Amino acid sequence: MASPHSDVPKGCEMRAPSGLHFTQLGRDQLEDYAHRTGEPLTDHEKWLSPYLDYDPS
Repeated sequence: MASPHSDVPKGCEMRAPSGLHFTQLGRDQLEDYAHRTGEPLTDHEKWLSPYLDYDPS
């Protein structure tokens, strides 16, 4: 059985040319996530505030 050479790719990583892309998160998405994690919605709003499409205040 032949073993692969060191120059043989063992994986592939694909990225968008302009880096990471985040869509804005809606309140319904955050409420669902908070429910699934069992953590308060306000904690998630604090941590994810740059990505929210609403004002959590």
